[in-house]
Amino acid sequence: MCVKASRTHSVEETIKAGEDFAKCLKPNGIVLLYGEMGVGKTHFVKGIARAFLNRNKPVSAINCTPQPKVAENSNWNCSI
Repeated sequence: MCVKASRTHSVEETIKAGEDFAKCLKPNGIVLLYGEMGVGKTHFVKGIARAFLNRNKPVSAINCTPQPKVAENSNWNCSI
């Protein structure tokens, strides 16, 4: 099994963890990352993208968060 818990201590380690995680993904797989702001989700995704994409191309992140006032209605604020 490929999934494991780990703790990283730098941006570089987090990106490397994402690259390692990408080796376990199946084509067209879906990854859901949940966590507080600033814990490294975007850096982790950057590592996943680097594992699959040309390293010379920019990575476009998509960040979605539920709006506090309307979270019960499943309304989301997404920035691309």
